[in-house]
Amino acid sequence: MKIEIEREEDGRWIAEISDLAGVMAYGRTRKEAVSKVKAIRDSIASERSSVPVPQSHKNELDKRLKAHASNPDDLLFLQELQARIDRGK
Repeated sequence: MKIEIEREEDGRWIAEISDLAGVMAYGRTRKEAVSKVKAIRDSIASERSSVPVPQSHKNELDKRLKAHASNPDDLLFLQELQARIDRGK
């Protein structure tokens, strides 16, 4: 994950993980801000259940798993998907 770092006008450093909305930390030094934001990231990663999964996502996953179970040989390899995308351009 990419960590973006910048210095505020008041001299504090802010580190933000752009892939995780709202995950940011301030520090007196650049190193302190990065260390804090990494600690936040690690605490989120260690507790997967703390990140809610919307019911609509769960429903879609169930639908796709059911479709796959009924026809497990109906697969599309990544290379074929990329070729289809490229042909559509």
